[in-house]
Amino acid sequence: MSGKLRNGYKRALGYMFRIMHPELCVETPSRLDVLMNGFHDYQLNERGLARTSVVDSRRLVQNFIEQQVPGGVSGDLSQIQPDLIADWIKRQASRASAAYARRIVTALRSFFSYAFYKGLIDRNLATCVPSVRSWSLADLPRHLSAEQVQKVLDSCDRERPGGKRDFAILLLCARLGLRAGEVIALQFDDIDWDAGFITVRGKTRRASRMPLPQEVGEAIADYLCNSRPRCKSRHVFIRSRAPHRPFAEVSAISAIATRALKNAGVAIALNGAHVFRHSLATTMLKNGASLGEIGEILRHRRADTTRIYAKVDMVSLRKLALPWPGGSR
Repeated sequence: MSGKLRNGYKRALGYMFRIMHPELCVETPSRLDVLMNGFHDYQLNERGLARTSVVDSRRLVQNFIEQQVPGGVSGDLSQIQPDLIADWIKRQASRASAAYARRIVTALRSFFSYAFYKGLIDRNLATCVPSVRSWSLADLPRHLSAEQVQKVLDSCDRERPGGKRDFAILLLCARLGLRAGEVIALQFDDIDWDAGFITVRGKTRRASRMPLPQEVGEAIADYLCNSRPRCKSRHVFIRSRAPHRPFAEVSAISAIATRALKNAGVAIALNGAHVFRHSLATTMLKNGASLGEIGEILRHRRADTTRIYAKVDMVSLRKLALPWPGGSR
């Protein structure tokens, strides 16, 4: 065995050391930790945002502070200038998707509003955060065919550690259209085994009660009975590697989906868990479901959110198409 530590070993040894010698591990939180903890509590308790959104915002803001604020961790927030904010967002938008850039904009605006509210800065820099250009309903939703979805599900190796978990997670995304954050938030008390229902806690902590398909229920039960690590957490899905605890970020669920797509040999421009949500809506539409029914299953708050799926119904769109002037040539 080589002396090089594999991925995860260093962190695991650190946890073991803290358990064995807690008296040596008293850490004084840094100035940045105190700032980020306050921002975290503000978003979670005062604004009532979903925990996964709060964790994502904290990560984005922390990256901004560490890389852009003069002085870094110990820097003075009052030294932040509007042009520094604009330059940062411009660089991020040039090398990432528009959706990711919009998340950065939202996180920074929320943080600067918080900092102004707490008196950490003397002017509200949220008004200096530029918007990212985007057009509503401009893109076609990236989706998989029903055959491709099944191919991805079949590619899950349920004999390996974590395989049963990944299969259950992907089924929730593919059959019920759950978002990655909703999968992370799922707890034991949210599943009514007797009645066959599942409670989904979506954005802004809204709860929706949905039927639990037998296929999905069997996959979750198989994971809970035969694969889930023993731990005190009430969350259904747990990290397979120690320390056994719930996933902290939605990127973990997207990584599971991306890995499954790669293993199945399914190539698509949009990786991650959300492609299964789009695929469910598209399949429902092709099978005759209305946009209202799709919006109800996907738990959309506004009908406009569901309208994008009308663009993939080519049969209906052909009926609306006007003849080309002069006829076809």
